Amino acid sequence: MENELPLPDGAAEDADAVEVARIWVTRQDLLVSLNVGLYPPEVSAGETSAWGDILADTVKHLGKALSQRYDLSPAAVEREIVARCIQSLEQYEKPFVGGFNSDIG
Repeated sequence: MENELPLPDGAAEDADAVEVARIWVTRQDLLVSLNVGLYPPEVSAGETSAWGDILADTVKHLGKALSQRYDLSPAAVEREIVARCIQSLEQYEKPFVGGFNSDIG
């Protein structure tokens, strides 16, 4: 698909690699596709911890990338992203659409 990001280094060579998120910015909305259910239902705490780690790693990557692009401190970028995330969560009113696909995994 056009405008699709390339696979990260190493992902294509790892037969056990799993894509867990896709995020698209469109003219109308922000669209998100998530691959949840990587853990059995009885281990849901493991999955919520894993998603916390995924989000933390994402913020770290953003901190590095944005700091290099705009000559900013990575730590300052990370703090700004987390602060905005908390603010957005507290004000979030967007309805959710879509469903759950149990065939992925």
